[in-house]
Amino acid sequence: MIGEAIGDDKGPYLIELLKGLLGDDFETTLFIRSRSPIESHINTISSLNVILKQEYKNSKEELAKSWKELYEKLKVTFYYTFEFKTKRTSKKMGKFEVINTSNTFTKNDKPKISKSYSLEKANALYFVKIGEECVATIDDEAKDILNLFDSEITINEIAEKLNSENTNVNGSAKKMSEILNVCFILEKKGLIQKG
Repeated sequence: MIGEAIGDDKGPYLIELLKGLLGDDFETTLFIRSRSPIESHINTISSLNVILKQEYKNSKEELAKSWKELYEKLKVTFYYTFEFKTKRTSKKMGKFEVINTSNTFTKNDKPKISKSYSLEKANALYFVKIGEECVATIDDEAKDILNLFDSEITINEIAEKLNSENTNVNGSAKKMSEILNVCFILEKKGLIQKG
């Protein structure tokens, strides 16, 4: 089964519910495939509701505000996608395993450069090199983000800094997602870590 769930920095709230429902009579694996900041999800569902012209008379901004208030009450910070596999086992022989392949950076993390690197410009892109090895290719926007990774400021503060002239809430959510994606890619390449 594939699905979507809300949760916090630790994972989807669905995990505890499933553990309780399945007990130890099932062998279960939950693969967390992706997660995005809840602000991005709020923007998406608010836009869809307006586009689909459901029975909402509210504007996109009013819908976004309602979703935000609900998610704040529930202490939701992330929107997850997952794959779920389960099968019945012998009585009391089950287990529940979570395999997280998603980005684990949060807006409160402080990204830190973990290795010396150099940038080599190639047309509209930059090759990120560690020694002689090219570990990533980034654009101007990702380069600007990378230059702010010093373990002194949080991802949220980086987003605020990059959005300082943009008061658009949707732009802010998009910027947060972009920064988290840059962190995910560069962490996988061994260039950054959580500070």
